[in-house]
Amino acid sequence: MTDDDDVDGLAAEYVVGSLDPAERAQVAARCRTDVTLREAIGDWERRLGTLADGVPGIEPPAPPAHLYSTIAKRIWGQGGASIERAEATPLRRSARRWRGLAVGAGALAACLALIVVWLFQNSPGPPTAFVAELHRSAAGPTADESARAAGPPGFVVSLDLAAHTIKITPVTVRPAPRRSYQLWLTQGGSAAPSSLGVVSQSEPTTWAWRTLATPADLVNATLSVSLEPEGGSPTEMPSGPIIFIGKLVPATP
Repeated sequence: MTDDDDVDGLAAEYVVGSLDPAERAQVAARCRTDVTLREAIGDWERRLGTLADGVPGIEPPAPPAHLYSTIAKRIWGQGGASIERAEATPLRRSARRWRGLAVGAGALAACLALIVVWLFQNSPGPPTAFVAELHRSAAGPTADESARAAGPPGFVVSLDLAAHTIKITPVTVRPAPRRSYQLWLTQGGSAAPSSLGVVSQSEPTTWAWRTLATPADLVNATLSVSLEPEGGSPTEMPSGPIIFIGKLVPATP
């Protein structure tokens, strides 16, 4: 068999469709450079094309209107009959779509997990340190002690829950002979303050913190200093005027 016969036979198989996909791809690639093969394929297409012209066209009948609903009922039950035909998509396209959605959802879930971990690791816990500036109240100052909250505080209080200590430092307070300053704590808007003790008028006072209060209870709790008889109030409530007042706030690191 000559080379021409090989080319002619290969062209015939190509036109008839008897080659497998790999062979067809090889022939299509060879046609770009092999003029003889390309012309042989054209000859076979012209020969066989005339045969197809004499065959009447056949149009397949349309499926019955009830066929889709019948199939849907068998697959999905009675609820499947209400599914619109337009919702059916080729399996391969649907698979690609759902694969893309799955990948996107997985990536989103991973990002959300990282965000949650970051927030958990970086979110501040309950405060363990508080401060309060106690300024003169409207009820207590005398005529020569009329400084209000806009001025410097009378006392500065620092509370360290980790160290279980509270420190009260006098700043602008004036000594009161034969009188005592007493510190009170009022939590959560309670009307009943509790005494923390008598504080020094001239130097810092540090106590052990034994009050049973959670950090949440201490945020914006009120500290006040009353002017009492020497040694402190004779009752469990302030007996003299409230001279200084302020609120506990979490200390800035």
